[in-house]
Amino acid sequence: VKVLSLPGHAHRAMTIQRRCCLLLAAGLMFGFLITALSIARQGGGVAHNDVSTRETFHFNPSLPTMNERGDFPLKKMDGKAKNLSKDARVALVTSYGGSAEYLRELTFANKQAYAHRHNLSFIDATAIHERLTPVVFENIPVGLAENEETELKESFRLFTKLAVLLEVLPSVDWLVWSDADALFLNFSTDIRQFIDARFDLIVPAAPPHSAKWRFMLNTGHLLLRNTPETRSLLEQTLALQQQPCDLQRDPSTRFNGWFGVCLFRRCCLLGEQSALMVALSRCAACRARTRLVGFRDFNSIFPYWGEGDLVVHVPGLPPAERAGILRLLLNTTDVATGRVRVRMHELRPEPSADHAAGLTPLYPVGEWDFVH
Repeated sequence: VKVLSLPGHAHRAMTIQRRCCLLLAAGLMFGFLITALSIARQGGGVAHNDVSTRETFHFNPSLPTMNERGDFPLKKMDGKAKNLSKDARVALVTSYGGSAEYLRELTFANKQAYAHRHNLSFIDATAIHERLTPVVFENIPVGLAENEETELKESFRLFTKLAVLLEVLPSVDWLVWSDADALFLNFSTDIRQFIDARFDLIVPAAPPHSAKWRFMLNTGHLLLRNTPETRSLLEQTLALQQQPCDLQRDPSTRFNGWFGVCLFRRCCLLGEQSALMVALSRCAACRARTRLVGFRDFNSIFPYWGEGDLVVHVPGLPPAERAGILRLLLNTTDVATGRVRVRMHELRPEPSADHAAGLTPLYPVGEWDFVH
């Protein structure tokens, strides 16, 4: 079987193995990645040059492969936004602030082209991000050990996204946030089809049938409606970084009976992602205005994605590996149609039942709650 690889030194390739702790610490809170995803170097690093189909890209052979088509079931939306006015101002917003600047050459043009294709406003909020980061850092407590301050700074850096959203949101009707480490791989799909104007926030969440992972969010992509309630939720979430975090006394800081979000008695491990979960768990009215969708609607996580998926997100990996994967995706996908130029099982292993879930119809609309 002809397979792909990222170019590198002789006899060096990337493999997927189990590395739960790394991915969890990096921000992947959902089981279908943490239980199966890992990328490790075999004797060296990943080169930054373009991918060639003559080279090899290996997955762990102990993982099962897909069938020849490499597909697994996915129920798509009906293709139409619900209750969205024709003149609604919708903007695609991203930022390369902090340590994400190296991703600009890989994903900026892709996001800009997708926005142009679907007549979305495109906002590069990097300058806003850099301006607001020092303000967010002001809330880091004094007197921490050096390692604690370093870890807390990484967490607080993620909170800057919330400050950016609060500044940009008033200028649009709907804001589509896209993390820097993601690509739009199917320009034939308009992201507006996932907008449901009955809600203020539409966010991807882990498989609902999993007692361990359900309701755990990933904020790599968000759809936000410009309403006072949305802005209030963002403000409440951002304010959590200033508050003590106590796993023993506060049940809203522990999810599904095991995942605690406190970091050195501050909120939150995984930054704004966990903080949004806490804010929603404390606000029933906010949950009623929030729509959960599956990851594969508009936040598919490499390597668990399928041909035709709108977005593939590559979080939680070292820069060289992440950059290599993004190049691989660009070089093997026709972004105009979402068609992949190789057989899908050459690009990712077969997911387990947990991995294949995350389908929108599995989440009841407006009827959900966190399990602590």
